[in-house]
Amino acid sequence: PLDEQDTIWYVMDEFGSRVQHSDQPSFKFTLFLDSTKGIAYTLMWPLVQVDCEDEATRDYVMGAGDKDLRSTRLLPWFYRDVTALLTNKPLPPRTMDDLDSEGRCDEIIGVEDEGVDDIGTVSCTGPWTVYTDMELLKSFMTLAEFSFTDDMDSADIVWIAGHFRNFSELKSCPHRYVNQFPFESVLTCKDLLARVCQDDAVNDDGDRRGPDWLPLSFNLLLELPQFARAFQLREQQSKDNYWIVKPWNMGRSIDMHVTNDLVKIIRLSETGPKVLYSTMKIKLKLIKDQ
Repeated sequence: PLDEQDTIWYVMDEFGSRVQHSDQPSFKFTLFLDSTKGIAYTLMWPLVQVDCEDEATRDYVMGAGDKDLRSTRLLPWFYRDVTALLTNKPLPPRTMDDLDSEGRCDEIIGVEDEGVDDIGTVSCTGPWTVYTDMELLKSFMTLAEFSFTDDMDSADIVWIAGHFRNFSELKSCPHRYVNQFPFESVLTCKDLLARVCQDDAVNDDGDRRGPDWLPLSFNLLLELPQFARAFQLREQQSKDNYWIVKPWNMGRSIDMHVTNDLVKIIRLSETGPKVLYSTMKIKLKLIKDQ
């Protein structure tokens, strides 16, 4: 499960650690894990013709093609002032097409589903059948009014930890309740919430950072160069530079870091999508008014 994954950093042996960086590398390195023995190896192979006594080099930031992104990701090895080199250009307003490029899945609503929020009431004379992927719910919900099923299509209530995406199918079963609503990820996913708020407010310098109540936030997947520039500017101005680093969509403080080390934050961007908040953390709760 995603919430049980952990990041393991490792150091290569004496030879691998001595291989220097080059923008035109002669070799490529990649990790190979032998799951049968629980041993990790680094595989290397030549990218160009290599003669005897030629230096072996590799690209420390393989895959970072954008100029500003490469400059930023190389800072842990070649630290320098980038405030005048990196762009401060704000991101354009996000569209739904952007979600595909970030590895997200579309939610299926259907153009005809104008009344998706009006699904009526559950009419059931016997126990309500519940479909869930949460073991705690199965273990502790013992009321006689509820029974569990392994068939989502036959359930009266769908209560899942993962994202429910096909809301259009609820039209054919209006009696079914789901513990989510369309596009709720805009509120529950940290990067989307910050981006929506930033799109709604533009600072005097043209940078989309959101309303006053929103902590200064950056998406490390899309805004790493902008963040590095902001970090060094704040450092030069002796401003508080502690940041909370959190994954986009994880809970219980999994993979969360609090640091004022720019190099650490840049390396953390390699372990999965992250969002940054300056000095404070906000939490929104939806409470139904009885």
